[in-house]
Amino acid sequence: MPRLLDDPEARHQFHDGKLVVFKRLGSPYWQARIYIAGARKYLNRSLKVTDLTEAVRAAEKIFRRTEFQIDEGLPVLEMRVAKAAELYLTECEKLLSHGVGSSSVHVKNRKNVRNYIKPYFGDRGFSSIGNFEENEYFKWRIVNSKLGGGRPAKSTLHGEISLINAVIEWAESKRHIKRGAVPKLSMPKEMRNVSHGKRAFFEEKEITYILDKLNDWHLMASTPKEKRARNALLYLVPIMYYSGMRTNDIELLRWRDVRMYDHDGTKHVELFLRGKESSKVHAAWVVAQPECHKYLVWWKLQISPVGGEPNPDDHVFWHEAREFPLYEQAFRNFLKKHDIWLDADGKPRSLYSLRHAHAIDRLKAGVNAFVLAENMRTSVQAIRDHYGQVKNRVNTAEITKTQSRRE
Repeated sequence: MPRLLDDPEARHQFHDGKLVVFKRLGSPYWQARIYIAGARKYLNRSLKVTDLTEAVRAAEKIFRRTEFQIDEGLPVLEMRVAKAAELYLTECEKLLSHGVGSSSVHVKNRKNVRNYIKPYFGDRGFSSIGNFEENEYFKWRIVNSKLGGGRPAKSTLHGEISLINAVIEWAESKRHIKRGAVPKLSMPKEMRNVSHGKRAFFEEKEITYILDKLNDWHLMASTPKEKRARNALLYLVPIMYYSGMRTNDIELLRWRDVRMYDHDGTKHVELFLRGKESSKVHAAWVVAQPECHKYLVWWKLQISPVGGEPNPDDHVFWHEAREFPLYEQAFRNFLKKHDIWLDADGKPRSLYSLRHAHAIDRLKAGVNAFVLAENMRTSVQAIRDHYGQVKNRVNTAEITKTQSRRE
């Protein structure tokens, strides 16, 4: 869109020309332009009023505030947080086009920028972020939820705060702000000791039911796109369950990250899982359960040319047109159709619940928590926090044993 020219008939100067109140050609709204002597630049602000008297009053207020900032050595021409967030998302989109990052995380970040980050920060610059900004954001967030108010979940709030910190780091990397000059946000004190609690998962009998019903459900697809997603879920669901992978591992998994081998006469699979690059979760080879092997072999036969092998650099669960289907949405529709979307506590289940089911089943099988945490690329503390509901059952023999009597 071409920039509008100033209207020479609607222009008023104040303070020896340092402040100009004017209109652009074709626009009814007044603008303010303030000259910043030290920087030899102009600060432009839309006054958003059509009355000249109101415009001059608003312009004088901005001018006085700007003069104060200059006298106190405070930044005047700094980038706004909301603008930086948009530029950060634009850069993430470019990286996604080259296969870097997670599209599902990007969609969530864009919603958070639109619904929370931009409304909260408004026209504020980075210098306005204080040492306890997270507490102010938390209080604002409670009464401005798009889902009707109330405290956001700890994981939800953590994602939003991580996004704000990512925007700060991006601004530092682009030299819009000095590194370390803006404090990073942490979890507000009210949420630091809030436990995630028991997570929604599937019982072993529900997994059996799901695998059985998926086979019939994929045959009822009505569109080619729906058919592709449902067909892939036939293999993706058991592979996720038997490997314990995260949902953001799916998009980045390539065939070169799949290693099949024999051990004691049994077919096994190792997967190199890396997740999103911005994640603190380390990339590593993980061992899946033996059942995972057959589903990967069957899926490979589905997508490979006759008598051929997939390209090692091809993504395992992308289609030929480089399209990544909405697996989460398709699986949620499946769960709702078969009335197993909510667990016994009323918590909604998703693809990620397959990872929780994997962890609980492994603990029930007697796998050591440290070994399991290592293979699932998480911490022992996380295993204890999220899957503590099975620890007593696992440790029954140890807890109930009696002291042997001395003869």
